[in-house]
Amino acid sequence: GPIETENKDDKIILSGYILVPDDQLALIQNELLVHITLTRQEPGCLAFDIDQATDNKNKFAVFEKFLNLNAFDEHQL
Repeated sequence: GPIETENKDDKIILSGYILVPDDQLALIQNELLVHITLTRQEPGCLAFDIDQATDNKNKFAVFEKFLNLNAFDEHQL
């Protein structure tokens, strides 16, 4: 899905959604839990949330907020 990037007060904010096929749902849900935990431990991560939609089990809303572009770049590695 479309991911929007916003640069506000030097902070990097990403929001959007991902769609996961049925055959990968269980795997992706487990992977996301690990990914969320690790990302939230990064020093430049201010917020990191992935929520499964109530009306569509295959759709996950994504919200990420990083201290600055440098912190976001570190996350991408």
